[in-house]
Amino acid sequence: MPALRRKHRGSTLDVSQGSTTPPERRKGPKIGPGGRSLITWNPPTFLEKLRDLNGNFLEAARQISMSPQAIYEYMRRHPEFRKAVENIREAAREVKADAIEDKALEIAAEGYFETTVENNRVTKRVHKIDPKTTLGMLDRLRPERFHIPARIEHTGEGGGPIIINFNLSDTELELEAEDAEYVDVDDDTPELPPAA
Repeated sequence: MPALRRKHRGSTLDVSQGSTTPPERRKGPKIGPGGRSLITWNPPTFLEKLRDLNGNFLEAARQISMSPQAIYEYMRRHPEFRKAVENIREAAREVKADAIEDKALEIAAEGYFETTVENNRVTKRVHKIDPKTTLGMLDRLRPERFHIPARIEHTGEGGGPIIINFNLSDTELELEAEDAEYVDVDDDTPELPPAA
């Protein structure tokens, strides 16, 4: 079957391939011999952008006009490059964690302002200090001086008593029944002990 051809502004196009756009106007990477892209990129430039952007992979890829998929593919084929990317991202995470810790310390030490806005106007601004935050940070940073003992309570569903079912023989059940304290388990609300 002969290929269908169409005239397009002075150039002949092969329409059998499905494209009616002249090759010089098609978007996308230019393909060279062997199906390889003619676009070249510089991995150190990407690493520099990644470092400048605090490990933001997608933004670094966008700024050098590369798709993240292409960079991931390059990382897969070049373990040393992948390791460099991982090191930059880990260092960026550490910097971010330090910044969050510094902000938490600042809030714990100096408090924070709570602002009330009504009708697009600030009506009230109150300085607050949260003692739990302050004590929690002190416990974490100086446990030898400010340790807060932890208390764990175990309760059943909805804060009620824990119900434990045992598989006992009839004789064991009779012995247990003699010593047992009877509780109405059909009632959804637990009984409160009498006030002393």
